[in-house]
Amino acid sequence: MKALLEVRGLEIETAARPARELVRGASFSVFAGETTCVVGASGSGKSLSCLSVPGLLPPGVRKTGGEVRFRGERIDNLPKEALRRLRGTAISMVMQNPMSCFDPVFTIKSHFLETIAAHERLSRREADEKMMSALAEVGFDDGAKILAAYPFQLSGGMLQRVMLAMALSLDPALLIADEPTSDLDTVAQARVLDLMDAARRGRNMGVLLVTHDFGVAAKMASSIVVMDGGQVVETGEAGAIFAAPVHESAKALVAAHEKLCAPLAAEGVEV
Repeated sequence: MKALLEVRGLEIETAARPARELVRGASFSVFAGETTCVVGASGSGKSLSCLSVPGLLPPGVRKTGGEVRFRGERIDNLPKEALRRLRGTAISMVMQNPMSCFDPVFTIKSHFLETIAAHERLSRREADEKMMSALAEVGFDDGAKILAAYPFQLSGGMLQRVMLAMALSLDPALLIADEPTSDLDTVAQARVLDLMDAARRGRNMGVLLVTHDFGVAAKMASSIVVMDGGQVVETGEAGAIFAAPVHESAKALVAAHEKLCAPLAAEGVEV
């Protein structure tokens, strides 16, 4: 089966001189209908590697080598406008801190309409139907109430579900989620992950999920990419890495996860 997304030999460094290498030779793939989890400690390069896919590296950081292919076509060398059209339609993204992605003086509906209008020409009725459908998919029973709300009136978990709804509303083939649950409590985290996984299955969508939490990877991953010091140090099917990690970083992450889960397993709690 051909990969939906292929990242090969990715190199990222700081733009300031002298340049500092941030990612060195990173390679990984995502397949349709599967979730690839990129895991590692803070500063390992996992978020930068994934932000490079849609061309969203932060200021002061630049890609200096490697290539990114989506559906077999190279996209990292596309003109900015062509890449912008690709983002949000074929490739969508959910960020870590939802509150920072919303302007508090505008309603959720205003944000939603702006997202849709940037990529599709729809009548107001068609846009309303699309918004309501997307909100229902992420578990909101009263979409009209959510659309009328301002961001500060919603909890972090609710805002993250709104972000997921906005990302899914344009029917992407690939969803990139950068630490989407790290700022949420355990109940909200579980709900967001369950909704994301249901969308993956229902849409046969590829998911590239960045996380420092091996528990999240255990719940979500079809395959795992372990990064350490800006390099990919281990890749493989999730089951194989959990059963027999090879690199010391992978061993440490698996051991920490098992230590955390052991008391719960002893009490009969599924983990």
